[in-house]
Amino acid sequence: MSRSWLCVAFGTFALFLFASAFADDVIVLTEDNFEKEVGQDRGALVEFYAPWCGHCKKLAPEYEKLGASFKKAKSVLIGKGMELHIILD
Repeated sequence: MSRSWLCVAFGTFALFLFASAFADDVIVLTEDNFEKEVGQDRGALVEFYAPWCGHCKKLAPEYEKLGASFKKAKSVLIGKGMELHIILD
């Protein structure tokens, strides 16, 4: 049972990485770029997610559509980040 769980977890993580590589309409926020991207002279909608979360996985395609619709808008940032501690530190 634990081996099958490990395979599922690895497959899910690999799928997440693959999808993230092609999802460039939503800015991926990290510790390195958070301050530069968020808090400028524009509004921001940021999703903090966990790659294993079912709700986050369900939201991902719709969030990408939202990112695509705001891609050319200079006054709005659509971003996502896994590291919640970025703003809590």
